[in-house]
Amino acid sequence: SLAYHFPMIADEGRNGCFDRALRRAIANHPRRAHGLHVLDIGSGSGLLAMMAARAGATTVTSLEMVPALAAAARHIVKANGYSDSVRIHTVKSTDLDVNEMGGKADLLVCEIVDDQLLGEGVLASVSDARRRLLSPGARILPRGAAVFALAVELRLPNRAGLSMDDLNVMYSDMALCSKCHTGTKLQAHPPCEYKVLAKPLRLFEFDWATAPIDT
Repeated sequence: SLAYHFPMIADEGRNGCFDRALRRAIANHPRRAHGLHVLDIGSGSGLLAMMAARAGATTVTSLEMVPALAAAARHIVKANGYSDSVRIHTVKSTDLDVNEMGGKADLLVCEIVDDQLLGEGVLASVSDARRRLLSPGARILPRGAAVFALAVELRLPNRAGLSMDDLNVMYSDMALCSKCHTGTKLQAHPPCEYKVLAKPLRLFEFDWATAPIDT
C-alpha cells in the first residue's frame, strides 16, 4: 500500500524543513553558477525533486523503484512545469549506472527513512551513492540522524466519556499481544493519555556525509 505517502506530504513541518534546507544548500553551493546537479533518492510524489528545481538546481535526477509511484511522479512534475529539469527514473539507486544520470551529482537529498530510521536501507543507499553517484564533497540532505529512546507510560484512554481502566492490564501486557512489540505515534495521543517517565536517551547517531564508506 502507498497510503503512507498522503500523511507524509501533508506534513507541512517536514515539507518546510526540506524546502528551507534545499534553498539554503543550493543558494550557497559553489557549483551553482556552473549548473547544479541534484540527486533525489526515493522520489515518492516528486515533491523534493521539484523543490530542488524551484530552488535553482539545473538538473534533478530523481529515483523511484515503485513503477506506479514513479509514473504518478512524472505526471505531477509535468503538471507543475518542471519536466525540463526533473527526470524520474524507475530504478533502485543501488542499481543505477552513473552514466544514466549524466554524470555524478553535486548534492543528494533523500528521505528513505521509516519510524525506526534504518528500515528502508538509508545507510547502504547513501554509502553507495557517495561511492558511485556523487562528486567528491557533495552535500547531503539530511546530513544525518539520531535514534532516541523514551520511557513512557501509555494507558488506555477513556472512551465515550467512560473509564476503561480495568483493560489496562491487557493493553500493556506484551504476553497478551500477538507481536513482541506494538507501534503508536505519540503525536496522535493527547498528553493526558501518556506520562513521560525519564529523559530521552540517545541510542545511535549517524553522520551520512562523513561516515566511512563500505567498500
